[in-house]
Amino acid sequence: MSSMILISFLLASMAQNVFAISLSSTLCRTFDIRSLQGETCISIPTNWDRKNIVYFLHGSGGSAKYWDQNQTFQKAMRMMENQNLKRPLVVSISFGQWWLLKDFGRENQGALLDIYLQIQKETELEIFKDKVPSKRYLMGLSMGGYNSLLLLAKKSLEFDRVALICPGVAIIGPYSSVADISAYLKRNQPFINDQLIFGLLDLLGLDFPTYDVWATHSPFGLLESLKSRRQTAFYISGNTLDEYGFGEGAELLAQKMKKLDLTVDYEVVPGRHCVMNPSSIVNFLK
Repeated sequence: MSSMILISFLLASMAQNVFAISLSSTLCRTFDIRSLQGETCISIPTNWDRKNIVYFLHGSGGSAKYWDQNQTFQKAMRMMENQNLKRPLVVSISFGQWWLLKDFGRENQGALLDIYLQIQKETELEIFKDKVPSKRYLMGLSMGGYNSLLLLAKKSLEFDRVALICPGVAIIGPYSSVADISAYLKRNQPFINDQLIFGLLDLLGLDFPTYDVWATHSPFGLLESLKSRRQTAFYISGNTLDEYGFGEGAELLAQKMKKLDLTVDYEVVPGRHCVMNPSSIVNFLK
């Protein structure tokens, strides 16, 4: 059975409540485009209103299945079910455990953004045919939060709401001075993990090989490109005990976005990296 036929079958079955014993059914399929492999998972809720769609970007170490595997997301879905709220269809596209949506880079890494947009548009065409969704949501977790910024900075679909959850936004980068990195580590003691930070900076140095490239693609370097997103409502969360120190980066990002007259709701969530508030997720998806 082809993926398009299977999606149609699942949607029809949902309408007939064939899967009523479960909150949703999920279709996953792999892809290989321009020698880049990945997976797309589509989570179709039993009470989907066939109007709204969420594009979910997972964090480092995750996969396209992370939406269904994460307890907080599933708790939020149960809360929506209990409140008789229509839950959105969720599409998650993944290229592996670590990847960034760039249009440049070594080997075929520069094709990631184009391929993501291609899959996104083809998937939406499969689901909605000749129509368009009433609302599009974008949700990015950790690395996915940074990927959301990279996606929004380029030509992409329009989104009504964007959630940057514990986004991978640090005040420092791969070309920061030793003094700035030391101050960052000291400022975020005792909960910061030095090994995680140096590992992250090494990865970013590989993805952004010069200072100038990093400066224009860092989370804060992308902000000017978001000025056209003034019709989009943003939700940003940061954690108090984030072992990457992303909490202060998320707060500064929210402040700078507000100065650009963007609509931003910022929330501090107690706990370590990517502890989430399920009630806020429900409010975001209403």
